Amino acid sequence: MWAFTIIVGLSCATYMPSIVSILPIMSKEFEGVENIEFLIKLLVTMPGFVAALVAPMVGNWLNRYGKKNIFIASIVGLTTIGFVPYFLDSIYLIFASRCFLGFVQAGIITSTTALIASNTIGRQREKMMGYHASAYGFGPIVGLLIIGYLGDYGWRTAFYIFLFPMLLLPFIIKYIQPIDLNDPKPAPASAQSNHSIFQTYPKLYFVYFMTFITVILTFMTVLHMPFYLSSLGGIQPSDIGLAIACWTGFKGTSAVLYKYVKFKFNFNQVFALAFLILGIGFIGLWYTHSYFHVLIVLTIIGAGTGLLLPNINTWIAELVPETDRGRALGWIVTFMGLGQFFCPIITQPLINSFGLVETFSGFGFLLIGSSLYLYRKSL
Repeated sequence: MWAFTIIVGLSCATYMPSIVSILPIMSKEFEGVENIEFLIKLLVTMPGFVAALVAPMVGNWLNRYGKKNIFIASIVGLTTIGFVPYFLDSIYLIFASRCFLGFVQAGIITSTTALIASNTIGRQREKMMGYHASAYGFGPIVGLLIIGYLGDYGWRTAFYIFLFPMLLLPFIIKYIQPIDLNDPKPAPASAQSNHSIFQTYPKLYFVYFMTFITVILTFMTVLHMPFYLSSLGGIQPSDIGLAIACWTGFKGTSAVLYKYVKFKFNFNQVFALAFLILGIGFIGLWYTHSYFHVLIVLTIIGAGTGLLLPNINTWIAELVPETDRGRALGWIVTFMGLGQFFCPIITQPLINSFGLVETFSGFGFLLIGSSLYLYRKSL
């Protein structure tokens, strides 16, 4: 399980949001294209939208083709498709290549979560879900720093990072084998419920709604902070990469600590605590006047964000048995993808109308109010 967690983290060094540090220089490269700033941000979120469409299908593939096989195929796809933009001169062709990464995103999220869920129970599951989420936090630090550094030499150079996952393939084949052997044999179709998982497990409505909100809040930071940092003046892609790495590092640390938080609180209360921390961080952006101030705010936002994903994954693992878990995880990727896609659509008009700081602060007050509601509801 430890080897698996480390491999997930390293593979996520090239995960889709890692390119955010080069978005400002890419927008300058293609500045003649209409609405380029909005289109550039969709390069990060469009894979999520495609993942939202294909995730239920990928979730069904887990039992048919095996969790490990889906993970290996996703790693290969991450390298081959991820590196394609290096050769492209059209922003629309780059956009198309990013769409194909949606299949990769769906495969990575569903297969890795399912591998942990089917091989752990109780407190061990809570602990490993926290470590799993922390891998998604710590892994991209490597990617953000490397892409930020490579981005100083040009945005194309940054895509060399996508060649890295292929180096992990031998370790994946060797070290994930015990987990794959411990998985139950693929369940026949008759073993799955004939009813919709929403009818069978009605609490999933709330869990998926929280997933959608979680991803919007996460990608608000990922998408808009690089442009806010650039507006401060004298900021290089490596500086942006360091700032976002600071955010994702504290996100990973918070995820590691999830098992201790969950020991004291129920699921609703964990959401309430995360929203409270996030709200404080979003409002704190109002008081930032320098790069250092932004780093402080990002650490607070990261601490709140890190509690959300392991809480969602652990709750689903407890709600849904093995026979239906593939379908349930497929739908969670769907709502994650929808959150990624709708994030710029919802937030960019607000930023255009009110300003970035004002928009983040407004969301901060909503989050604090929501945290009070969730905590009282859970009592």
